[in-house]
Amino acid sequence: MTPLVPRPGSGWSGSSPGPESGPGLRPGARRSLVRLPRWHRLLLYGAVAGLWVTGAAWLVFHFFVEVQGEFGPQPHWLESWWLDLHGLLVFVGLLVLGPLFLQHAPRGWKTRRSRRLGMTLVISVGWLVLSGYGLYYVPDLLSPGVLSVLHWVVGLAAPLFLVAHVWSGRRRRRGRRLDKED
Repeated sequence: MTPLVPRPGSGWSGSSPGPESGPGLRPGARRSLVRLPRWHRLLLYGAVAGLWVTGAAWLVFHFFVEVQGEFGPQPHWLESWWLDLHGLLVFVGLLVLGPLFLQHAPRGWKTRRSRRLGMTLVISVGWLVLSGYGLYYVPDLLSPGVLSVLHWVVGLAAPLFLVAHVWSGRRRRRGRRLDKED
């Protein structure tokens, strides 16, 4: 009988490749501890795009689309559908954000890169969560018009902050790669 001996990379006795290396990387290459895995990036981008599209569609249907009903003008039936879908996507977005706050943000903070854009995103997302909660559960907290307009403005701009943050990280990573080749 062959004795049980851990193989390199099997995960026994601390022999796991760890987050810096692993399948799909060339020998000697290191995986970024700050960069999100592909599946997480795609889920994040999908959630953000879905939230933006449903929020913008709700705005369009709320202010510019109405139908003539039996008793006069009425909101279009899709207006409430867009808002319901937006609320559903909030849950997906919050699930995607959890690992960001536990892994990506602390690791990124230590590198001292993209701090301003990262904090802009954290503040924007925090505002959107709190104002969305207020609009749904406590509609009379402030004037609903003021709270909702502030929610729309930040919500419509938030993807721009995300694009700038991602672009900044990729630009800096590309610059480090060029420095190493010299």
